[in-house]
Amino acid sequence: MIRRTGTEMGALSAETDKLCLHAGEGGTVTVAAVAELVPAGVEQSVFKLTEEIASLRTDKAIALYHDLLRRREEPIKLAALLVRQFRSMLYVKELGKQGYSPQQMTGQLGMHPYGVKVTAEQAKAFSIERLTALLGGLAELDYEMKTGRVDKTLGLELWLLRTGSGAGMKV
Repeated sequence: MIRRTGTEMGALSAETDKLCLHAGEGGTVTVAAVAELVPAGVEQSVFKLTEEIASLRTDKAIALYHDLLRRREEPIKLAALLVRQFRSMLYVKELGKQGYSPQQMTGQLGMHPYGVKVTAEQAKAFSIERLTALLGGLAELDYEMKTGRVDKTLGLELWLLRTGSGAGMKV
């Protein structure tokens, strides 16, 4: 459930109440019920999007992006969340190379211990060079979107396509 809602206590409480009502008195909350009833938050969807990028599953990344657009998520916001996720992975990889433990990373990065653990797992799929290239491409895309040089919806989709195809990271 934490992967779907994040660690914000209000959201966790609301979703727990919903699952308890669904299960009924003496009932059991199943993994299937969580998957069916708890919507993935935007940050969790972006986390999944980065996994699809890492695995070069462009079709799934694009489908997830279109789902986020249907939920009226702003492409500039999505790009910013991707930047945050890739930057966190880069920091975790760099600190890991320097011999930091996950506990030390938690303090250094100001992240929740679970967040550091999950980010470290996801970062294994990326090299430092690829993370740097992705961040550079997103910086270029951000500039292009904010200056109106590229349509923001199309720009992020093109970035996802180019990233997944192994082509350059820039729009």
